[in-house]
Order: sequence, then structure tokens, then C-alpha cells
Amino acid sequence: MIENLNLTVGPEITRSDLDVKSIPLSRIVQADNSRLTYNEEEMISLMVSMKQTGLLQPIGVTETEKKGEYRVILGNRRYLAAKKLGWKKIDATVFKTRDYVSEVIANLTENLVRGDVALAELGRTFHMLTQEGLTLGEIAARISVTKNTVKAGLDAFNRVPVKFRNKISHGARRPGMISGSSMTKILNMKLSEADKEKMFEAAIGREMSKNETDALAGYIKKGYTPEEAAKAVETKKTVVVALQLEKTVYEKLIAKYGGSMNKIILNFLRQIPELEL
Repeated sequence: MIENLNLTVGPEITRSDLDVKSIPLSRIVQADNSRLTYNEEEMISLMVSMKQTGLLQPIGVTETEKKGEYRVILGNRRYLAAKKLGWKKIDATVFKTRDYVSEVIANLTENLVRGDVALAELGRTFHMLTQEGLTLGEIAARISVTKNTVKAGLDAFNRVPVKFRNKISHGARRPGMISGSSMTKILNMKLSEADKEKMFEAAIGREMSKNETDALAGYIKKGYTPEEAAKAVETKKTVVVALQLEKTVYEKLIAKYGGSMNKIILNFLRQIPELEL
């Protein structure tokens, strides 16, 4: 489990390596960050909070090669919010290290603690770390995630069509997104890249769960086209929901006609091929 950064900086950089000071925003530059995009509502909320209560936690910076200049390594959102608010200075923890890998890991750890980072955004940073010579196992050990998470992140960054990258969630599935498990299922389908793109569009557009994506893959294996498979999953989902809604009606029928009613209903449902009964 990753420790909260309010309590510890992490294994790469210790408190003895840093100092806190107020730095003019004009002397701070933005660096590559684990996050590719920022939710506008979240940014506005952060700006309102900072305007009302100030900066609750300093951002993290490190000195660049240019004298008097600093680069953001932690708190990119807070830095951007301060600029949008027109602040002249901001409190910053100055990291003495210039170890690029340590900076990337510290930055990624903060985003993981917040828990709102998309899987492709993790993958972008994992990719940067592999370029620095780290193996998947080394990345997993240093960031305190599983090796499968590292692999899934790299897949999301390298293999998922660009327009869908920010629609793959890390951890719990969120509205308008699909899980990393669903992503892996689609990537492993024996389809052309064009058809995989259709699968992503169908799964994300319908906010399919892992079970529904499994069903999607099952129909593809049976020779369904992407369009037919998506329609089949949707039909099955509709029937299941309808049956759930009509549970009280079903119970009344059973009470009146007994077990024979089950056979009648089952025979009817067998007429719907997507249900595979």
C-alpha cells in the first residue's frame, strides 16, 4: 500500500533532502507530469478552495540547470491553479536531488495516492521509466503496485487508440469509462485494429462491465461481427433488466400456475439466440 505523502515523501527522497520556501511563479517551469488532462470542474473547485483557504500543502520542485529556476515534480494541479488565480508566489518544497527517475516516481506516487489517474496516464509514466532502463518488476517494486498493473498501464498507453486512452480507469470503474480488465479483454481479441476500435467504442459507449466485455469477446469468438456482438450483449442486458423489473409479476405467475410456468418462460427465452439458453 502506498503511504500518504503528508506523512512520508517515500523511499526515493527523504525529508533530509528538502527545504520549503516561497518561490515566484515566474521562476517555476512545468515539467512532464503523470497526468495528461485535468477535469475542468475539478480545477475550478481547486481554485475556489485555494482562494478561500490558501495552499494547504506546498508543491514539490527541484532546481533546474538554469540558476534560480525550478521545475515542478509534485502538485502540478496546484501550480496551474495558482497561475490561473494570478498568484505571484507559491510555497514549494525544494527537493535537493536531480535524479530524474526519483522525481518521476515521487510525482507518480502522489497521483496514485489521489486515486484519480487514468490507466493510460500511469502507462505514460511507466513508459518513461522503461526508457530509463527499469524493468516492469523494478517499476512495480519502486511504486508499490503489481507487475500486472504496470503491464496494463503500458498496454493502455501503447496499444489503446488515442481517443480512448483516457476512458480506461485505474481501480474502480467510473462513469463513461471501462476497467483495465475490460481493456485487456478487447486488446486480446483476434481482430483487426479497426475492429478493435469498434469494440472500444461499443464497450465505452455502453459503459460495459467486465462480465459484459467477456460476453462481447465470446460472441466475437463465435464469428459475430463487432456490430452483431455489441447488439447481442445489449439485447441480453435488456432482457435481464426486464426480467428483474418483472420479478413481482413472475412470482405471481408461479404462485398461480406452479412449476409449469418456469418451463413456459424458459421456452420463450430460448427463442432469443443472444441468451444462449
